[in-house]
Amino acid sequence: MPRRAKLILTLTALLIIPAFATPLEAQFPPDSFENLQVLPEDITFRQLIGTMRGFASALGVRCQYCHVGEANQPLSQFDFPSDEKATKRKARVMLRMLNHINNEYLADLPSRREPEIQVGCETCHRGQSRPIMTRDSLRFAYQNGGVDALETSYRQLRTTYFGSHTHDFRWFLLRNLANEMAAAGNFADARNVMSLNLEFFPDNPRVQSAFALVSIEAAMTLEGPEAGRASYKNALTRFPPELLSDNGLNAMGYRLMGASKTLEAIEIFKINTELHPNSANAFDSLGEGYMNNGDTELAITSYEKSLELNPENSNAVTILERLRSN
Repeated sequence: MPRRAKLILTLTALLIIPAFATPLEAQFPPDSFENLQVLPEDITFRQLIGTMRGFASALGVRCQYCHVGEANQPLSQFDFPSDEKATKRKARVMLRMLNHINNEYLADLPSRREPEIQVGCETCHRGQSRPIMTRDSLRFAYQNGGVDALETSYRQLRTTYFGSHTHDFRWFLLRNLANEMAAAGNFADARNVMSLNLEFFPDNPRVQSAFALVSIEAAMTLEGPEAGRASYKNALTRFPPELLSDNGLNAMGYRLMGASKTLEAIEIFKINTELHPNSANAFDSLGEGYMNNGDTELAITSYEKSLELNPENSNAVTILERLRSN
């Protein structure tokens, strides 16, 4: 048998052997293995094939991902010994890394549970050749194609992977990405992503709350106080008012004030006092908004209300003394 006709398998091969009812059946198992650099030289054919299948399943690939050969080409024509492909060279590095983690680092952990957990290719890859987290994949899509590309990528990932362990589609994934956009000032994009999240989690109160809050802040930031209040009223027609928390609205108001949108911040603080009339903190913040806008009398009224609700509010006492002395 010509040397090339032998099936040469290496450690980094990612190989699924088809059913042996083919003209190549007589060539299995191979007479010898070449270029094994990590696996023991005395590994059996059955053990090696099982290892290769494990790699293939963990990465969702076939032989040609690491080896020189084509998808529909007989395995006898693959150049298995070749190290031409970078993926094969990278695989060796990854497998050595796994050996270090399992045999050195994990072995040094005190009081390990039984059975001992071993790290494998699937720990990170989870059925994909590139071990990228869902959030990072969506961030990449957004950075390169905007919010439309993010939405397209998210829908494609859900269609392909939902129900598997490959990608995480829990409710907070899009919420967190939208919050990142809002923090960067991209409120229109943040609102669109929150809307996408609401489409898939329409009954989740935390998703509802996040959508309502970012919609209000987007309207306040992009269109002004009237639009912001209109967005708030719309939210009340769709969701329970308790989803607009005291802390959430208060934080929004301070973000607006920090962005020099004082009138918008005051409107949010007013909304907060309407929804939470017993919150001393809400009236304290409203007083600060009025004070920053130069509305001394309204500031005094708000701080007095805060002090009435919480007589221990030393901040209100200090500011009231200063405002009344002016």
